[in-house]
Amino acid sequence: MKYAFPSGRRGRISISTKLSGDRVSLVVRDDGKGMPESIDFDKSGGLGLMIVGMLAQQLRGSIRIERGNGTKIALEFNK
Repeated sequence: MKYAFPSGRRGRISISTKLSGDRVSLVVRDDGKGMPESIDFDKSGGLGLMIVGMLAQQLRGSIRIERGNGTKIALEFNK
């Protein structure tokens, strides 16, 4: 929230989950200013992205960032 909506900017954050067969999908999306292209899970020094990346590894899942009209982070793993 701190980076997506600076200076008290208003916005929306949504969290959704989906189960398709044995595959679980967790998506967190915002309509904020967007995440810079230079930031990814492998190179981030930030604690938040580091924790999310470690969670994906522990679950033997995959994670991706989509940029455009805010940021969307999708975590997928087997149940």
